[in-house]
Amino acid sequence: MIAQLVETVKDENSSGYRSAYERLLELKSRQADLDLRRALLAKLETAAPAWAGAIRNRTGIHGRGEPPRDPASAWTWRQLNDELDRRAVVSTRGPPS
Repeated sequence: MIAQLVETVKDENSSGYRSAYERLLELKSRQADLDLRRALLAKLETAAPAWAGAIRNRTGIHGRGEPPRDPASAWTWRQLNDELDRRAVVSTRGPPS
């Protein structure tokens, strides 16, 4: 974006400069949203690193413009699924005699 601004100055292209500058202002106005996204992903990563990675990289259903269905239900499902996976590897036999 900055390179585009520099080029428009070199070319004395006022309309191109205006467009590039407006785009730069739009991006800057979204900085707070980006900072919040990064902070929330960092929190999520401690509990669900794969999910955070999919969201961060906009993989699969996380690449759409809106969140998939109900995130609260998805979170509950993931916690239950992970707990069942954890329990599946725990021995049901008592300690050795």
